[in-house]
Amino acid sequence: EYNRSKQNVDKGYYAYMIGLSLERKGSTKESLTWYRKSVEYDPDVEALEAYAYALKSNEKYPEAIRVFGKLLKEYGANKIYKGQILACQQAQQWIQQAQDSGVELRLVDFNSPQSDYAPLRVDADQILFSSDRESGGAEGVYAWTGADYSDLYIYNTATHQVTPFLGPVNTQHNEGSACFNADRTTLIFTRCHNEITPDDGLDDYCKLFLSQQIDGRWTTPQPLAFQHPQVNYMHPSFFKSDSFLIFSSDQPNGFGGYDLYGVVRSSSGWDEPFILSPKINTPGNELFPTAEEDTLYFSSDYIQGMGGLDIFKSYRAKNGTWSRPVNLSAPINSGADDFSFVVTETDYQDPVIKKGYFSSSRPGGNGADDIYSFEIKNYHHPRTDPTHKSDQKDYLYYLAGQVLKSVHEDISNPKSPVIALEPIPFADVILRVGPDTHTITADKKGRFIQEIELDKNVDIEASATDFYTGQTAFSSRGIKDDPAEPVKTFNVQITLEPIIRGTEIELADIYYDFDQAYIREDAKPTLDRLADLLSKNTQLSIKLGSHTDCRGEASYNQKLSKRRAQAAVDYLISKGIHRRRLVAVGYGESHLRDHCDCNDCTEEQHQHNRRTTFEVL
Repeated sequence: EYNRSKQNVDKGYYAYMIGLSLERKGSTKESLTWYRKSVEYDPDVEALEAYAYALKSNEKYPEAIRVFGKLLKEYGANKIYKGQILACQQAQQWIQQAQDSGVELRLVDFNSPQSDYAPLRVDADQILFSSDRESGGAEGVYAWTGADYSDLYIYNTATHQVTPFLGPVNTQHNEGSACFNADRTTLIFTRCHNEITPDDGLDDYCKLFLSQQIDGRWTTPQPLAFQHPQVNYMHPSFFKSDSFLIFSSDQPNGFGGYDLYGVVRSSSGWDEPFILSPKINTPGNELFPTAEEDTLYFSSDYIQGMGGLDIFKSYRAKNGTWSRPVNLSAPINSGADDFSFVVTETDYQDPVIKKGYFSSSRPGGNGADDIYSFEIKNYHHPRTDPTHKSDQKDYLYYLAGQVLKSVHEDISNPKSPVIALEPIPFADVILRVGPDTHTITADKKGRFIQEIELDKNVDIEASATDFYTGQTAFSSRGIKDDPAEPVKTFNVQITLEPIIRGTEIELADIYYDFDQAYIREDAKPTLDRLADLLSKNTQLSIKLGSHTDCRGEASYNQKLSKRRAQAAVDYLISKGIHRRRLVAVGYGESHLRDHCDCNDCTEEQHQHNRRTTFEVL
């Protein structure tokens, strides 16, 4: 299609789609080439954004800064673009400092030309990991990747041999990313398969499966009971004990993409999972959690980082709150995807040394994803680092919201039924709490989040180009601190109406007495609401039109309707609306709504015809 296309716009579109396909395959270098072509043919906002992020993922930070700056200039003061510019500048600094970081990396010798990832120490001589290399338990090719299906493998550090994990774990489906309990008798892992009709070629969903070692043999894996159909659950990790499991899931009640959840196992089974703090979870993807004592390592593609997935650490305080995530920076992180960070050994002598493994798709490896070993000297835990300034609070409260638009059955008629609500990307949100104002730019899905305090009233206003400004309010008064729920998130939703130009909208309840032009008392509340709308949407100019009934001479009615429209305009001016934003038009009896015979019209029909409308110019 790209080769056949003659128009620049078409070539730009197809180049963008090719780049997007390559990006989803993990071929970030090739995707950059096609995004560059797309921008050359048709530099629209989607192509420019994709190109900027691809430059960042390929560590071409100066060029990425230039393109994010172009987006910032052409598409408004978007905080996301500003944040990406800062992230690119920070990444350059981290790379310069990496040589003095005390971190040593090594590409392990059990990598293959395929994807190898999610390493996990079994004991002193064995490493469990995931791979889609050939010779696994599955036959055939996985349609999404073109590679073999993923299985679990064991690497023996003494013999340097790699063997498939024994037992009924590996199947004809994708298995990967696992964790053990403390005594290594329980294995929880990810299996992705079609839950209903495995052989019909439909999309797979990932679930967490549990197998136990009894008398030296692993039992047939069973899915954990709390999981729901058509939702993905993956990347399990026990945190601090065998009774608290953290995993990643794309449940619809999350903050967006994949989020990290926790679930507690009691004597009666697994409890209902709960989402972790919004300090950790974002509108992006949070994946591959692993634990070391009270520290949680995980990867995110949304928190400010070097590109792709970056590895972060956070620790959990005794009251259940989480510290703000810290980026592990270069050389652990890179512009590519970095994930599955696991600590296998810690020497607490001075200097503190940590050893372990992580996975990365960075250039220079053997395959798509590769496993690296690391050794970090002078490692600082956020609680033991004397330079660390804790901002922990006993209780944290967040207000999370989403800005949506009404989709009408007839897009040209704002009074037609609303058939759907859709997110508005990058909407501007203002939160007013007393004298304080917080300005936020929503993400691509219209979502935003802000830490709030108790005993406050919050006025929320959202706006976006081509939409009327919307408002809502939230109050945290009367809410008490609850030790059982030290982190709590409240949700709000703001729906904006589209501004439809050239369509006449009737102002309800603005009627006139016979042969009169003054504004009646019962009409003032409607005009007050219109004045409020105009004051909150300062970009709008409108035409106010007034209509008469059919009685009287047409020329007289024309003049009367003009006086009525001007009376409405004058009222709005008295409310502080600038006269340059208002146009008064008299239609007389030329646009009757009730086409009754004038001599036979009821007074109600005459009043129905005497109306005022407005139209966005």
